[in-house]
Amino acid sequence: MFIKVCGMWQTANMEAVASLGIHALGFIFYPKSPRYCLPQLDVLAVQKLPKTTKKVGVFVNSSVDNILITAKEFGLTGIQLHGHESPSMAIELAAAGLEVWKAFGVSKDFDFDETAPFQQICKAFVFDTKSESHGGSGLKYNWDKLQEYTGKTPFLLSGGIKPEDVLAIKQFTHPAFWGVDLNSGFEKEPGLKDSDAIRIFKEQLL
Repeated sequence: MFIKVCGMWQTANMEAVASLGIHALGFIFYPKSPRYCLPQLDVLAVQKLPKTTKKVGVFVNSSVDNILITAKEFGLTGIQLHGHESPSMAIELAAAGLEVWKAFGVSKDFDFDETAPFQQICKAFVFDTKSESHGGSGLKYNWDKLQEYTGKTPFLLSGGIKPEDVLAIKQFTHPAFWGVDLNSGFEKEPGLKDSDAIRIFKEQLL
């Protein structure tokens, strides 16, 4: 199962998490987030992360130019669009050689038809809890809602996942279920992840 840990910026912390064999680290380039990674994020430290670890930049309603400049500076391999971005933006980013992931805020009224325009463009979807903060709310939604999703693009389960959710995740089934996106539920404080908790979670999950 694919595991992404999002909301990182402290060098020693992200190196410790990457050393666990985590598949992807996420860096939030959204100024309103409590896990906004600039200006603290060390460019060289990100560039030196293992090649086996995907480096995903999270952006909310940013411009293509800003995303491309940031991706080049930090050596990002993927982009997670977490706002109201258009399919044409996703196409442009993919054409630049970046993996594009699109996040959707899920609530009881969410219509999965919203994912259709991105189906042939994105590497993956991130189904997060709908919130005004565009993620990182620490809240869960009803995962049964995801059974309404009939698309082929794989997705990450996100939104308020905590160490005690291992069994529920192992019991969750869906043809397009790819992995999990961990954030606030594994933190000592915003942006500082509990690497021991992540290690134990990974061992129990896989």
